[in-house]
Amino acid sequence: MQNKEKRRQRILFEARRVLTREGYDALTTRGLAKAAGVTQPTLYNLIGTKDDILRVLLEESVARVWERLNQFEAADPLEAIEAVTIEPLKLFEADETYHRAAVISSDHLHGALATGDEIDEQNFVGRESAQMATLAAQRAIDAGLLRGRITAAVFGEQMYICFRGPMRDWAYGFISLEEFRTRALRGFYMTLAIDATPAFKTVLERKTVALLKNGQSPKQAKSRERVGRDK
Repeated sequence: MQNKEKRRQRILFEARRVLTREGYDALTTRGLAKAAGVTQPTLYNLIGTKDDILRVLLEESVARVWERLNQFEAADPLEAIEAVTIEPLKLFEADETYHRAAVISSDHLHGALATGDEIDEQNFVGRESAQMATLAAQRAIDAGLLRGRITAAVFGEQMYICFRGPMRDWAYGFISLEEFRTRALRGFYMTLAIDATPAFKTVLERKTVALLKNGQSPKQAKSRERVGRDK
């Protein structure tokens, strides 16, 4: 049994290595079996197909995010909501190349635009990500920051969508990790503002404006100031 687990871990190690160095397309069961020193039938028996291997790697990443969130001690519900974006990004930052490839692999498994009703049992990453956001939104409801007219589950799905878009843009190299963070948080704040109490809505608006200012180039900032003076 111990030897079986060692071979399984060796296969997963090689899969991570290939994804990091060569990307999704280079990952094959034949190549993995050879690199791990096992036969293809053994690889299939220990883990399964290429898709099964990718699912295991994605499940590992999601488990690490859950671990980070469970260890995170938020002083208030908004910090817990922000952590749903910030903690995964800390994980991504530690090995950007691998996690970019993992996100691209997720697209191949679940489809590039898997959202809403498509967050089902087959889309493990989407389901778990939405659940993380749902729990954080429920804390805000319980604390009286959200009115509760919209369920935490609906917030969770919408917040996942706000996270998923910039995550894909980052994975495919269109934006930086910092822009990913800014866009995801901005989406969270604007989504929550729909059902926020007046005081909490003010906080969310202030944070959104701050993100907008931080994301501007100096030229854009001066242009905005000039427009404000003209008014």
